[in-house]
Amino acid sequence: MPILLLADSLYASEPMMDICWDNGWDFIIRYQTGSISGITEEYEKVPEKGKEGHAEFVNDIDYNGKSVNMLRFWEEKMIKGEAGRTDFQ
Repeated sequence: MPILLLADSLYASEPMMDICWDNGWDFIIRYQTGSISGITEEYEKVPEKGKEGHAEFVNDIDYNGKSVNMLRFWEEKMIKGEAGRTDFQ
């Protein structure tokens, strides 16, 4: 049976990802800045990220010998007459 695990940033850890990889599960984990700094550092090093609308992404980031994909998206809001941006990862 195909499984896709969707988890909060509390589960953004190598042991959790190992469980998914070992069982052949796909997963999407909401990442919060600071959760797994190694992935963020590799993401920031890539000069040309894929872009689509209000999202940018990098595929195949090496994380301790395993491949992860990272997507960052944002929304823009008008706050008291000024445009603002909120980032999500």
